[in-house]
Amino acid sequence: MSAPFPDNESERLAALRRYAVLDTPPEEGFDRIVRLAARLLDMPMVLVSLLDGQRQWFKARHGVALEETPRCLAFCAWTILEDRAMQVTDAQLDPRFANHTMVTGEPHIRFYAGVPLVSPEGLPLGTLCVLDRRPRRLEPAELALLGDLAGLVMDQLELRRAGQRAMGELEERRRVEEELRESERLLLEAQRCGRLGHWKWEAAGGTLVCSLELRRILGLDVEEALDCRFLLEAVHPADRRRLRAAIERLSRTGTCRVELRLGRPGGRIRHIWTHGELRRRPGGGAFLFGITQDITERKKGEERIRHLAHHDQLTGLPNRLLFNDRLERRLAAGGRDKAGGALLLLDLDNFKNVNDTLGHDAGDALLYVVASRLRARLRPEDTLARLGGDEFAVILGEPGGPEDAAQVARSLVTALAEPVAHEGRLIHTGTSIGITLFPADGDSAEELLKNADLALYEAKAAGRGDWRFFGQALRRRVEERRTLEEELARALEEDQLFLCYQPEVALADGRILGLEALLRWRHPRLGLLSPDAFLAAAGQSGMAEALGERVLRLAAADAGAWRAAGLEPGILAVNMETAELCRHDFHKRLAALLEEVGLAPGRLCLEIAELGLGEARLQRLPQILERLQAAGITTALDRFGAESGGLLAMRRLPVRRVKLEGALVRAAPADPVAAALVRAALALAGALGRELVAVGVESAEQLAWLRREGCTMAQGRLFASPQPAAGIAPLLRTGRLALPAQAA
Repeated sequence: MSAPFPDNESERLAALRRYAVLDTPPEEGFDRIVRLAARLLDMPMVLVSLLDGQRQWFKARHGVALEETPRCLAFCAWTILEDRAMQVTDAQLDPRFANHTMVTGEPHIRFYAGVPLVSPEGLPLGTLCVLDRRPRRLEPAELALLGDLAGLVMDQLELRRAGQRAMGELEERRRVEEELRESERLLLEAQRCGRLGHWKWEAAGGTLVCSLELRRILGLDVEEALDCRFLLEAVHPADRRRLRAAIERLSRTGTCRVELRLGRPGGRIRHIWTHGELRRRPGGGAFLFGITQDITERKKGEERIRHLAHHDQLTGLPNRLLFNDRLERRLAAGGRDKAGGALLLLDLDNFKNVNDTLGHDAGDALLYVVASRLRARLRPEDTLARLGGDEFAVILGEPGGPEDAAQVARSLVTALAEPVAHEGRLIHTGTSIGITLFPADGDSAEELLKNADLALYEAKAAGRGDWRFFGQALRRRVEERRTLEEELARALEEDQLFLCYQPEVALADGRILGLEALLRWRHPRLGLLSPDAFLAAAGQSGMAEALGERVLRLAAADAGAWRAAGLEPGILAVNMETAELCRHDFHKRLAALLEEVGLAPGRLCLEIAELGLGEARLQRLPQILERLQAAGITTALDRFGAESGGLLAMRRLPVRRVKLEGALVRAAPADPVAAALVRAALALAGALGRELVAVGVESAEQLAWLRREGCTMAQGRLFASPQPAAGIAPLLRTGRLALPAQAA
């Protein structure tokens, strides 16, 4: 049975053609991947299969002699119809393949598993597939590994295409340069024919005659007498040897071309170009004739172009190209002298938020100030560069060891901790730094930057405003986190995320006042995960917005199902990252989403955690919260008491609810300090008209203490553990929870 063609077949084939890979010789990069797949998955046959219009062609193969087959025989033609891995555990039992000639005959395929090779535009080009002559099944971890290897194949294809593009650009550049050289030759010849700046030297008498234009170039009076000694003295001392060589070449070959500088070191310098010819008179004798052009402005322009090609226009710092060149030179010099050094890779904290909330002009102003502050903290022998975006890098001069690197990193973190003033606002940022030492951590610019990026990733994960040195243990930790990020992206695609709910109850009668939605991840490898295990990865990889949207969609769907069954869940509380709230378009996106999913604003409570509320956010949040509450959305300050600034946050933020930190609630009956903090929170909440919910109640003793202190709302395992939507439905039918008799 042949697979149908995808709906986007023409676009898919066009994308495949752009890679220019069909019918090319084998390449080690692809061959290495199929060998690795065969070894890791214990497979006798592995293919990198690319699906052309009427055939499948193998860019790399292991255990298979064929270079291509008709497309109608391709298992992979079925795989590209799906957006995930396809597995055929026994081809003889699958009606699509039972009569397949490669199943009934050589190579007697019984098992097949393939992962689509998807272009950046989302178009499937082919597959990485593994085959066996016996029935079998890959475990989820093995399928994930096959998917990772397929990603490596796509990386290899992209790298190959980038190389082809670079070669094409290089050829185009050579052609353009040749055209420029030809144009320049024609222009200069035209100037020669126009006798612009010409001169004549009579060899017999030693007299030098210059045109008015050449006298202007040389800065001479019209009547001033000239000889060759004057010309030699006018030339820059460093260029006089070149002038003598040009004169010698002129007398030997009859022609010469030379570029010279006029002037003395420290004074004004002019650049000239001179073409000279030896001409003989019919009656005997000879003279030298030439033209001269002032090319000072052209030289300045070339220097400007060179500067622009190697420097960042905004900050004036060296760019990535110049930085890499200097780093490679430093590595080469260090290798000769057996001297080491250090590389620091810096990334600004919260820079994306600055651009999103204050605009790109504010972002540019911040980058300019950051560059100035970094320059001020570095030595003349250090190299500072802006690699792009909010990423900076430093090559330390001597000695450049770990102690020196740590001292410089500490100084740079301190320099960028101070806020930056811009148009009446204070922009709060900071920096995280990854450090590599050479040659210990790498012997090329590429390797050092890659390892510094791993160390930077670790520094940001540790809480930002810090620095980390690269090491193998760090590499493993970072790779684990990046794997988690990739798996989280896959979880969003494959619906591995779901919500559990925990009721908020009235302590007077046990009524269910609302539900807090708690995100859970059914991880195929690690089991059930709570948000603490993956929220940091979501924030670092830019998935926080998608995660928040998924939570709202899931909560809206569950609420709709409950109401369809005649159940009333009350207000749904959803945790929201403060950074997301502060995005300038958050309220518009939220309103559009609520309308799309059919959740009334009055049914939603957004909870923001007290943790990490710096001064900058405390200044911006009141206006944001007021806008949300004007739209009917309830807001809450979550985890109150987890940090020392909670009372200030409660006073300044116009939230309707305050949720006490669970650890504080559990400690209050036996800990006088915790008890005092809870009492203060209750008093302040009452004075400000806020509702206060005690979270994390686990015992009747805690409940009794809270009721004695006047707390009226609570949440915790004493009443109900977090449960999926199906488990909450019976509780909603009763509408209330039984309170422990001891606490009643």
